[in-house]
Amino acid sequence: MPAFMTRVVLHNGDRDDYEELHQYMSDEGFVKTITDENATWELPDAMYDYRTNDEKVTTLSVREKAKGAANKTKKGNTVFTVKYTAWSSMGLTKASP
Repeated sequence: MPAFMTRVVLHNGDRDDYEELHQYMSDEGFVKTITDENATWELPDAMYDYRTNDEKVTTLSVREKAKGAANKTKKGNTVFTVKYTAWSSMGLTKASP
């Protein structure tokens, strides 16, 4: 299953702008958590996980999906997307059930 991590920065964005972004990203299938064999964890601010069963989905298409969501905030933005096969972290907060 292809997995992608995306970071979105809203230029001069405030808390309300990011709340709006979270909704737009969620509408596109992005989530603010990541799961391992032990638990589900909250990702750092403005980071999103995106997974799909469609093997044809590309890093470019996921980035464009995120860019479309970010543009809906009417803020300038920077979007970075990477496809990954493994991950490791320290210091993440366990997500609420």
